[in-house]
Amino acid sequence: MVRRIRAAVTESLNKHGYDFSGKRIIAAGTEKVGQGEDLFGTMVLSAREPALTAKIDVVREQAGQAVSKMIEVSLQRSKRGDSNTHQGWGRHKKPSGFNQVRRIEFPSILLPPNISSGSIVDITVSRNLVSEEKSQKSFLALQDSIFKSFGASEPSPPVLRCRNATQTSVVLEWDPIDLATADVISLSLFRNGQKAGNIPRPSQMLSTKISGLAVDTEYSFHLVLRTSAGTYSSEKVVVKTHKMTDLSGITITPGILPPSLRDSLVKAVERIGAKMADSVRIDTTHFVTTEGRGIAWEKAVEMNIPVVRPEWVEGCERGGRIVGVRQYYLDADPKQRQVVSNAPPPHPSQTGPPKEQARTSPTSPPPRNGPNGQTVPPTPPAKDTPAADKQEKEKEQEEEEEDSNSESERDEEKGGKEEDEKTAAPEEQKSRASDVEQRKMALRPVAPFGVSADDLTKSGEENTSGNQTPGNASFQDVAL
Repeated sequence: MVRRIRAAVTESLNKHGYDFSGKRIIAAGTEKVGQGEDLFGTMVLSAREPALTAKIDVVREQAGQAVSKMIEVSLQRSKRGDSNTHQGWGRHKKPSGFNQVRRIEFPSILLPPNISSGSIVDITVSRNLVSEEKSQKSFLALQDSIFKSFGASEPSPPVLRCRNATQTSVVLEWDPIDLATADVISLSLFRNGQKAGNIPRPSQMLSTKISGLAVDTEYSFHLVLRTSAGTYSSEKVVVKTHKMTDLSGITITPGILPPSLRDSLVKAVERIGAKMADSVRIDTTHFVTTEGRGIAWEKAVEMNIPVVRPEWVEGCERGGRIVGVRQYYLDADPKQRQVVSNAPPPHPSQTGPPKEQARTSPTSPPPRNGPNGQTVPPTPPAKDTPAADKQEKEKEQEEEEEDSNSESERDEEKGGKEEDEKTAAPEEQKSRASDVEQRKMALRPVAPFGVSADDLTKSGEENTSGNQTPGNASFQDVAL
């Protein structure tokens, strides 16, 4: 039955010059409704019960009436649409800019609520200038916000400076890095143009310590910041390590000390030109205390800071230079401490030639002044006046008495030592009176009782070891 109705409608449309889709058929002998016009719209045909049993001629007649009515309505709507911009569904003239438009789909959710099947809806199209202006303002505001957030500022180069310098180390610090809206990639430290290492946690770390440097040597440092917005370098900072006699780089943190000892320590630190710090910091060089306990002491041990007694400051003051810390540890033997004096060496006397003033300790070897360990031959004696000879003889007698006293003390020390600790010390050679008169060499000051010449030599080597350039300098990452 559906095929019968479809065939009847198609036949009626063909008679009026249209195909089943509503397109205009231009052919000879057809009825012309309009020149080059097509039908637009929707036609709903519902078959009732009489149509199911009607003959084909009756169905064709009914289909022809329906098609004629549809064409009439379409023509009326097309004429009305030409007079104004109000357009709707139906047969109408297309604007020149819409020649390719065949079908317009309109969402049914936007239709009025009283629309039913077969209703014709009018749609009015116009330019909304208010909404267009509002949308343009919103877009410009978004562009401005993006520029202010991501394009108005950029990262700043790091600002590097020297915080403290000693004989073998340098403490550097810098301002917090300004990344703006960029992301940090790495923060590297360069020494003398070569990369020394990367700074861990660059957004948190603000200082670092470079140790293992050479004494009295100039170095240049700078930072390189790599971000997602580019690479930025700081200005170069030139730092020169101190000499052994320069004590201004020493930073002391006091630990547990008696009040009187603390006061004397503060005065001694001021005299040598050093600095005091209330807490253990990255630039702390020595931790001075008499007891190995407390939170500050634990932090100093954790940071590998030397823990010494207050006598170490006094030793530096007496020597006029930095001294080794090995003999000033809390558990070190006080008898093994080196007594250093910064007094000038004795000058030759005008009335007579200088004489040997060396008094060796019980375990010290005989004096050797030659490069290969050989004794330097004495110089010929000069003619002295009788008064000078008398003074020299008196001094020789005093030296012989002191030598005998030192020998007795040496015997007492050897009697108290164990057999496994005995060392074969060379037998001390006694200088004759004639040799003493002939010698005109001034030897180094006498070593204190209980300290051997070997210990003095070792300590001297330790103090002068800083003058040699180390093979590798270490890069420490220590937080404040």
